[in-house]
Amino acid sequence: MKASIDSFGVQATTTSSGPGVLEANALARLPVMSPELPALFCARDLPVPMYRLVTGGEHARGFVEGRVRLSTLSACRSEGREPRRDPGEGSIVLRRPLGIGSDPAGRERSAPSAGGGQRAAAGWDGRAGQGGFERRFDGGGMDEVRGGHGHHHPAHGAAHRRIEDAFLLSLTVVPPSDEMARTFGRYCIEIRYPNDLFVALTEALARHYTLQRALFSRVNYCGREFWSEHRVPGHIAFLKPQDGYAGQQEARMLWELPRPGRLRPQVLQVPDVASICRFYRI
Repeated sequence: MKASIDSFGVQATTTSSGPGVLEANALARLPVMSPELPALFCARDLPVPMYRLVTGGEHARGFVEGRVRLSTLSACRSEGREPRRDPGEGSIVLRRPLGIGSDPAGRERSAPSAGGGQRAAAGWDGRAGQGGFERRFDGGGMDEVRGGHGHHHPAHGAAHRRIEDAFLLSLTVVPPSDEMARTFGRYCIEIRYPNDLFVALTEALARHYTLQRALFSRVNYCGREFWSEHRVPGHIAFLKPQDGYAGQQEARMLWELPRPGRLRPQVLQVPDVASICRFYRI
């Protein structure tokens, strides 16, 4: 591998959404160590090790030998059954306030809805992933990595933003439970240095595709519906509802292309990762 993220001097910090969440105040833009690499962004304070569950022993063995299968957002939207399948992957809804509330600005006030789909209420200062999210995230380069293209529906007072497609590798930051194994597979791949895996996969993918950016972060379980007057708390591919998903404690690596179309899952050859991975059966 040409570079290790551990050598980039990224300092750990704790954010309002917890460690390892890609937010304005927790964003590290990594130095590009090779001209074919895209802009790399990594959340600070990501835990190690991380884990990936798969259904077959051959899949797990191939991974630790350096044959790593990347999925796509489009595949996650359509394949399998919930909670493996998530039709809302990489999308958000921005709501326009339609009523008049009690705040001085004349905007509608609302507490977050229960479960997923939480909204930022004007003047309401909650905590991301714990019933709401902070109202504004300024600076930190987040506008560069929010992602998505959208269209507006004036009749419904909503704008929809969605990433057409991107390559994806999903991990979990906690040792998998038996319940998770029943859902995602009983073969557990332990990745001791996930940052190194991120760099190696980015380098391998960049040999075959023109990449726009690569991102590595924990998922923020703050829902996918927000008031349009508030800034979205992070890249939209890293936002998920709490209900049905928060227990997965997911971190993901995402690779965006300038004009992706519909992508197909890919198997990348990265033999260097053999030294940082092992697998076992749960």
